Amino acid sequence: AKLLAQWVHDQRTMTHPPHHLAALIHIGVTFPPSEENDWHRSLHQFQLYAKDYWDNPILVQSTNGDVQRSIMEYTTDNERKALQLWCQTQQKQYQQDGLQNHAGHYTKLVDAGFTFDIIVDDEQWKENIESVLQFRTKFGHVHIPEDYCPPDSLPPNQGPKLKEFTDNISTLVHRDALSPKRLKHLKLVNLYLELGGRVYDSHVRYCKAGREERGEKQRTKRKFEALAMMAMKEMTTVKKKPVVPRGSMDNWNAKLEKLVAYKNKNGDITNIQNDVKLRGWTFSIIRKLSINSSSFRGNKMKLIESHEGLKEYLLQPEHVEAAVAEHKARKEELAAEKNGGDGEDKEEEEEGESKEDELEELTEDVLLGKTEDDELIAFMESKEEIV
Repeated sequence: AKLLAQWVHDQRTMTHPPHHLAALIHIGVTFPPSEENDWHRSLHQFQLYAKDYWDNPILVQSTNGDVQRSIMEYTTDNERKALQLWCQTQQKQYQQDGLQNHAGHYTKLVDAGFTFDIIVDDEQWKENIESVLQFRTKFGHVHIPEDYCPPDSLPPNQGPKLKEFTDNISTLVHRDALSPKRLKHLKLVNLYLELGGRVYDSHVRYCKAGREERGEKQRTKRKFEALAMMAMKEMTTVKKKPVVPRGSMDNWNAKLEKLVAYKNKNGDITNIQNDVKLRGWTFSIIRKLSINSSSFRGNKMKLIESHEGLKEYLLQPEHVEAAVAEHKARKEELAAEKNGGDGEDKEEEEEGESKEDELEELTEDVLLGKTEDDELIAFMESKEEIV
């Protein structure tokens, strides 16, 4: 008993990796407040979420293989909110100091599948990429000198160095730790190969060739199995007839103004009477805001944010729950009509829906508990997982 008590005491005074810490907490060992232990608990939560994420093909497809984008979607769960805050903190700390002031955190995050934006602000990222493109146009390469200062940039020593920016990109690309949206942009502007992609692709190719030469079984991370399956399904899926956009931003803004007027007059938007179209449109806006729809990152979001407090008001939990419940009821009603022999889908098309909107519908189906694609699930379960 004394030996066990001494062992428990020793464990409480040590710093543990996340899986050890989780196991000790699970058996009832309590720990005094520690920032480092709290960090490892959050890392363990991220690992568990990432594992479930790659096992969910529909969720992978609806968020384009971006674990952190999935984590950041609207939720009322307090543990998930804490994980969202932790992910944002890691991004900010990486941008500030590359996590150099937190020994071991960078390696553990990358090993867990965490990806970094390098620069959190999208506009600043695009400005830096534009500076790299200008340098390549002028000099024919991207080997940027330490003291290079782009035209129209901040004075020396008053802004981030472009060489440091490109070096950070290359380092993350080598470790497959650059966020999917940044990686997509690099490929779009043809900088991926020059900023680390060529080295990473060669490494993967030589690893495969080496295993084949040694007669070893090829190993593929669960992440890449899921992404490959999504790409294959995308190629084999019959393309739906594109929805022709109707109306304009002026019409959309007129509806928004009508919603704001109703809110200011009546206060409650969950029970809009005598205007079925406004009610359905309002719930559609709430649902898309709650899943962080990409269609609301431009002019539509600016219009919503131009009304002070409107976005926060629409995303109140009772409004999101009402919108999801209404959507579920509408789907059940349409399904009942189809089963009754009607055969026609009477659901009104959303204005300006795109391919991304279809993926967002998949996310909504997950929120509503819709049965997942059995063929995809069977395929994923048949693959050997290698972490």
